[in-house]
Amino acid sequence: MNISARLLQHFVPFADVAVVHEPQNNALYEVLGYAGLFGKGYSLVLEQAFMDALGNDEPLEAWLNNWRENVAHGNAEPGIGQESEPFDNPENRRLYPKLIPALRTGKNGERNLEKVYSAVEWALFYANERSSAARRAISLLQLTPAAETPRIIDRAASYLGIERPTRGYLRVYDDSLDNYLDGVPEMPTALAVGIVAAESEASHPLAAYSSEHPDVAVNLYQMKRERDIRSHGKGRGTMAGPGGRHEAFMKELVSALLPNIVFGETQENSAERMETIADAKFEARTSLIRRFGYSSFNRGLSEISQERLIEAESFWLDFEDGEDALPFFGHLYAVLQNELSRRTEPASIRASSDEALGRAIAEKSGAYGIAPLPDSLSTVRPVNIRKALQGLDETTLGAIAIAFMLTSEEGDVGDVLMRQKSFFFDIGEIIDGRGHHNKARELSKDEIDRYRDKAYRTLETLMG
Repeated sequence: MNISARLLQHFVPFADVAVVHEPQNNALYEVLGYAGLFGKGYSLVLEQAFMDALGNDEPLEAWLNNWRENVAHGNAEPGIGQESEPFDNPENRRLYPKLIPALRTGKNGERNLEKVYSAVEWALFYANERSSAARRAISLLQLTPAAETPRIIDRAASYLGIERPTRGYLRVYDDSLDNYLDGVPEMPTALAVGIVAAESEASHPLAAYSSEHPDVAVNLYQMKRERDIRSHGKGRGTMAGPGGRHEAFMKELVSALLPNIVFGETQENSAERMETIADAKFEARTSLIRRFGYSSFNRGLSEISQERLIEAESFWLDFEDGEDALPFFGHLYAVLQNELSRRTEPASIRASSDEALGRAIAEKSGAYGIAPLPDSLSTVRPVNIRKALQGLDETTLGAIAIAFMLTSEEGDVGDVLMRQKSFFFDIGEIIDGRGHHNKARELSKDEIDRYRDKAYRTLETLMG
């Protein structure tokens, strides 16, 4: 029985198609293109129908890999993201050097939630820079104890008619203000400065925008929540893709804060952009299956991890020397945290104090021959480690790695280190590589290749 016939056996129960027996694979192509075309004509819905068979049928897997390669690379067209929008001009690049890169779509036309969130942070920052009242707002926040800053923000917001976020405004700490003054804004701080400045300066663009959109702070904090969930490997994104509804909100807000930022996308090229994104994801998935194999990729990784890894691979495929690699690190970080979390059972250890917890970590790492741990792991906050030990989501990759080391069976950790002696150190490098969400990481292709290899090798080790 030829490959077409074997593959069709898996499809026919799920697809209402007539099987035409031909010497070539025309009938197979007809089936593969049935029911919900994906990008270049391959249906992922139908792919699931025969996924189990691939692990036991090497000729079938080899043929399908070759077919995917041909489709993924055939009829290649330049990505929509390579075309400049009206905002991407020399004047705006000079005035808003950090904002414009955050606003650009990727070469596949995609603008993920992390980029949408970063664009909002920078837009708030630059709007404040144009305000004479912003410096006074910063001084007021600096002179106010951190515990009292939410009250200051809430008072100004009430004056402007801005609705309070569900859990209120976050505290503004000295270190976040220092980062802001160093040109590394975080959304809660940039928003706080903007609200307090707008209270005394009616011409601040946030004052005008909030008069028509009183839910601006609610939307920004919801975006932050979803971005944080994604950053730690627990969420996919929002409706209509990772950027989803937040992308439309971002465009409206950015243009209101900085009127010379104009978006030129129409409904027609928006549809074209979605097709380009689908094509890029198909090619990325093909590349990942070539690296990990069908069985490992589809069974060894959660659905969320698969999606984020496809985003990472798509970014890597289009990456060029000197570009900002921060989105790539964000995807790798999220996938590693999600997969480690899935393999770390909640447990309690005898460490009533932070000092006792530190001793337990030192003892375990010494016993496994991996002491001293890299700084990115040895400096993890004890509160985050305890959250990881309890199985809570509000933690970090470093904390999950420590919890995995502390609570896993010795034999399991030993097997991991036998397969990959640098396991914990490679995780530490990914953590260092990501750094702060808003700080660009301009790398060479060779450097990003090295990080990719470390992350993928770590995933392969976890999958066994």
